Amino acid sequence: MLVSTLPKENNKFTYASVAGSLILSELLKSDKSIMNFWKIRGNYAEVGGTADSYQLNYTYYTAGYFNTGNGNVNIYRPQTILNNENLKPQRSKEFEFGTEVHFFRDRIIFDGAYYDSKTIDQLIRPDISAGSGSLGAAINAGQINNKGIELHLGVTPFKTKDFSWEIDANWARNRSKVVELDEGLQVYQLTSLVGGASIVASVGNQWGDIYGSDYAYLNGEKVVDPATGLYQTESGKVIGNVQAKWTGGLRNSFRYKDFSLSFLIDVRHGGDVFSSDMYYGLASGLFPETAVDGYRTNIPVLAGVNPNGQVNTTPVNTAVIDPNEYGNNPNDGYAIVPDKRFVYDGSFVKLREASITYSLPKSLIANTFMNDAKVSIVGRNLWIIHKNLPYADPESSQMGGLFSYGSSVGSLPTTREIGVNFTFKF
Repeated sequence: MLVSTLPKENNKFTYASVAGSLILSELLKSDKSIMNFWKIRGNYAEVGGTADSYQLNYTYYTAGYFNTGNGNVNIYRPQTILNNENLKPQRSKEFEFGTEVHFFRDRIIFDGAYYDSKTIDQLIRPDISAGSGSLGAAINAGQINNKGIELHLGVTPFKTKDFSWEIDANWARNRSKVVELDEGLQVYQLTSLVGGASIVASVGNQWGDIYGSDYAYLNGEKVVDPATGLYQTESGKVIGNVQAKWTGGLRNSFRYKDFSLSFLIDVRHGGDVFSSDMYYGLASGLFPETAVDGYRTNIPVLAGVNPNGQVNTTPVNTAVIDPNEYGNNPNDGYAIVPDKRFVYDGSFVKLREASITYSLPKSLIANTFMNDAKVSIVGRNLWIIHKNLPYADPESSQMGGLFSYGSSVGSLPTTREIGVNFTFKF
């Protein structure tokens, strides 16, 4: 592939892949076997990635104009990213192997795959000193490894001429590890959050660690400063990670004559979310739990221990935190607790989709131009059965890109969709 956003000597890269499979059941045929199909497969692929535009040469952007009284003079501003005329394409290499097995004439189907990918020469823009005249630099750096497993199990427990029940379950797990970054760079900030927290890629750790302030602990207990009654905190700690431990889904499909019913349960286990909504909402009195008598006037004794290990009995010192100041909530909120307080488990269980379908009998469409006709009522994002993040859908965010990982800010209710589908086959 030839691209225009890389220097001439580095603007070409190829996409290469090879794949193969072997149907072992053809080699191991047996009339007595409960297995009627078995295939193993494998593939290897290499892909490239290019840089954003205007990363090679120093450029200026229009910033309005200045009226001199004798006419307008255009104003230009320089770019904030230090250009790099030696950029190279980003490269990813991946191999995958898997197997597919059918039992009892396709009544049970299992499919499993393992993949391992390596991405090198990543195109990133780490922050640099503003004294250089720029805020960041375009560079090739680092290596990230991804490894994962994907499993699928399909079962047909009951099947007759008029009725059938099919179950499809899937499960997946991915681990993304930052192997290296640029020389002298151990932590690369992916995006910043409120309160000084951020989502980062740090060498030796999983991609997507949440950095921020945490409680100081003594034997697993939160430490309270006896002079102020406030929690002692430590900055620059790993307080979460945006990656899910695993994801899964379960679909049940029922058919009775010309009617069918299907629904999908979607699950994510793990994957932390930093809630900017809770960060500000608890401090400013936005949420219902803050609207109780004495919430701002009653001075609490925070749960924890003093540095000497004794149970804390010191109330919050209002000389240090004035409850009348915006955000200074003596019971909860960012004035008295670290960023860790606002990290929530992003797990959820959802009714992702449900549908009811009616297939027109063949007798009604005989001698017409149609071979098949169906009408369906389909609903999507119908019900959040379980979640741990308060007042927001763990998948919702006002922001896109990297802000869509592990960040809940300005979250609006997600949309429930209900529609009608007509399907015709000719």
